[in-house]
Amino acid sequence: MQLPTHHSPFNLKEVQNILTTENKFITDLLGILPFPNTKQQSDDEDESLFVENEGNETNNDDEQYPNRKMKSRAKSLVELQSRLQQMSQKKNLSYKERLLKKTIKSKIKKKGKQDQRNVKVKMERVKKEVKQETDPNDQSSSVKTTTATANSDNEKMVFSKFDLSGIGKQKSKKTKQDPHTILENLKKRKEEVKMLQETGDISKAVQINEKVSWKNAFAKVDGVKVKDDEHLLSKSIKKRDQQKKQSKKKWEDRKANVKKLQDDRQKKRQANIDKRKQDKKTKQFKRGVKKGKIIPGF
Repeated sequence: MQLPTHHSPFNLKEVQNILTTENKFITDLLGILPFPNTKQQSDDEDESLFVENEGNETNNDDEQYPNRKMKSRAKSLVELQSRLQQMSQKKNLSYKERLLKKTIKSKIKKKGKQDQRNVKVKMERVKKEVKQETDPNDQSSSVKTTTATANSDNEKMVFSKFDLSGIGKQKSKKTKQDPHTILENLKKRKEEVKMLQETGDISKAVQINEKVSWKNAFAKVDGVKVKDDEHLLSKSIKKRDQQKKQSKKKWEDRKANVKKLQDDRQKKRQANIDKRKQDKKTKQFKRGVKKGKIIPGF
């Protein structure tokens, strides 16, 4: 459309009407035409294809772009995986769909890591609860944390009543896994359980077995190797004894070899010293004979 060319007084309302109609025509055209996404767009812009805008923004976007189809955000990991499976079944993907596939994969990865962290936190919580149930008198750790935060309130700002600054810094103490002691402890525990069963205190025997099984399960979750098989323990003890015998034999052979080398060197040194003495005496005798001297002992 063009502005009227005839000379007339400036009409502001007419110009506003023309501009609004042109703006509406251009926005409708832009809403219909598909535009490819650029590489500089971030994951947040790709994420907007999954999200429905809320409030007044959704109404304005629907009025400006009536032909745009918005998808709802995936609420669970299963829904994300189903969407990824649907996209992977397609053979020819557009550039926009490839970007969406990439974002879905990254979201699934992040969700899996978050789930692993949540499971670890839950296991630690259950472990603490079981420990408190088994040892109700052991409350020294909680008392220490509260006193530490109370003392540090005067020096620095603390955002909770538990001091979490030491988490992740403390290294786990490595316990010595001696098969002899482990086997002895296993045998003692079995004898104790057997005695309880014979006396009729079956509930206590079951409680001991449950406590040991929970302890082993938590140790396995933490990555600690649990040694509770008597056959394997006796095998490892036998292997250690054989290794000790072999190392003892090697050490004795090495000591004998070193002593032999020392004796040989000492003998050689003594022989060289004796030879040097004899050569010196013979030289003195020859010099004396030349000068006409008689040297006793030759």
